[in-house]
Amino acid sequence: MDFRENIINLFGDHHISSIRQVFSFTSENDLDQCWNYFQDSHSESITNRNYFMSLFYEFSHQYMTASENSNFELILEQSENHVYLSIIDRHLTPSLSEFLENKMLEYHFLKETLTIRLEKEDKASAQTVETMAVAAEIENDEELSVSLSKQIKAYDFITNDDLIELLALCEDMQDIISFAKNMGCIEDLYIRFRSCFSLFLVTLGNYPELDKVYDTISSLSTLINSNQERFLTLTIDEIAFFDGFMYSLERWLKALFVEGCVSLDFMDDSLQADVETISMLIANSSSAKCTKEELDDIFDF
Repeated sequence: MDFRENIINLFGDHHISSIRQVFSFTSENDLDQCWNYFQDSHSESITNRNYFMSLFYEFSHQYMTASENSNFELILEQSENHVYLSIIDRHLTPSLSEFLENKMLEYHFLKETLTIRLEKEDKASAQTVETMAVAAEIENDEELSVSLSKQIKAYDFITNDDLIELLALCEDMQDIISFAKNMGCIEDLYIRFRSCFSLFLVTLGNYPELDKVYDTISSLSTLINSNQERFLTLTIDEIAFFDGFMYSLERWLKALFVEGCVSLDFMDDSLQADVETISMLIANSSSAKCTKEELDDIFDF
């Protein structure tokens, strides 16, 4: 039997490679590996690659946070001109279909299967995008121009110096958390982390376009500054939540101002959910340290 009789994608493209790839997701680490695969393996060869990955990351992060024992797979098929990404899951795909409504992605949804089709770039498609942009400028078609800019460009209202500083502070805070996971959250590391976080917040405050994320980070900064004793008792498992938040914060920063192809509110809700989770953890101060069972109780929604 020809394997093409068992194609997964809902677009009915039988001209696919005999090699399929399956990404299994049970944790945020799996999302990170998938993100890195598309960044490293496909470079800029797929139209809307960053846009798709940003949306998929945001949705999946929210889904995993809200769902117990989330476990799903993303199936990749390729033809000469397209990449097809399919998910078969009766619980997840209806929510994903609703999430993708009015987004600039081509997809089909049927029963429990959803397939997204991404076009592979070539010289002709690149020229088409450039021609459309020129036409939009000539015709003063503001709506088309904005749409194209969202697909292609990163936001540039942050100065280069501030962006470099924010990325450096993210890296510094990740290093501090890495030390804390090995040594425990000693006072010196706490003070360094608090200082870096405050500097990050001060720089971010220069940009009113980012007020929602600023407010989210500000609430976490207040939590950090007013709970030194609690922070000095964090266990390795508890510190891991800060590690995840800092990774998400760096992902948000790079997606908006380095990679592009995302909306300005990208990850706003995800970052807010992370801070709320950390706040719950810090609020559980009835004992000096949380046991694994207590952590499970905190996040058993």
